[in-house]
Amino acid sequence: MPPTAPLQLLVRGESLAAALRHVACAQCDAAARALEPSAGDARAAIHETRKCCKKVRALLRLVRFELGPLYRRENAAFRDLARRLAPVRDADALDEALAALEPQPGSAFADAERETVARLLAARREALLRDAGGCAALAREAATALAAARARAAGWSLRRDDLQGILPGFRRAYRRARRALARATREPSVERLHEWRRRAKTHWYHLRLLEGAGAADLEDRIPRLEEISRLLGDDRDLALLDETLARAGPAALSEQVAAAAAARRALLQERAFALGQEVFADRPREVAARLRAALEAWLAAP
Repeated sequence: MPPTAPLQLLVRGESLAAALRHVACAQCDAAARALEPSAGDARAAIHETRKCCKKVRALLRLVRFELGPLYRRENAAFRDLARRLAPVRDADALDEALAALEPQPGSAFADAERETVARLLAARREALLRDAGGCAALAREAATALAAARARAAGWSLRRDDLQGILPGFRRAYRRARRALARATREPSVERLHEWRRRAKTHWYHLRLLEGAGAADLEDRIPRLEEISRLLGDDRDLALLDETLARAGPAALSEQVAAAAAARRALLQERAFALGQEVFADRPREVAARLRAALEAWLAAP
């Protein structure tokens, strides 16, 4: 698999608009290289393409107020492409969730039951991929969409072409992630936890895009945000496993998996919420003010 493209929006001597175009095009190029038939694993390439789409969408959100109508069009285009590829992610997530599932004390969920679940999941995985048209066809479709997206990204422009233009988008994304955490804390449903993960991931990408600005206290959050994303991703995979077996598996087996999944999910959520309370403790205006000060110092530096 080709190396991933770096996220770097702060480049000396380069305007914000130019950096925006370079990052977006680099993400499209990285995904396109992964999707080339000679690269090998089509499923891994599709996963990489979905990641690139999410990074570009985070980039767009950072400058959304300076893009005008272009923001909605491009955000929708990358969102729709990622959604088209989602069945491949869900198919692999089922296997990963089962591998991470640990039998609970007193549970009859042993090796024989695990093999039964694995067979059921294999059938479900094949159905998901078949309904989506197959990995090879999805990869070709994604490559075509990326080529068009890359051509459009090369011509993106901003109303305000300076670093101050990112502050409103940065503050909005942080505020939405903070609110999503509060909602998930009150009601940790699958939907609300997934929404929090999406919003937290956007903030994570924003901080990665702005690494080098000198906001050390903000950059220190990057590893914790990555961990939150991982924990909540594992939680969602287990919820998907539970839901899949509830529909397709024998009742007794589904109950065993549900008990093991619930115990594991409780631990994952506890760790994610603890990290979330640390990362999102500050008010949006306080975080934005620190970023503004860091950007002003970065711009003033020789």
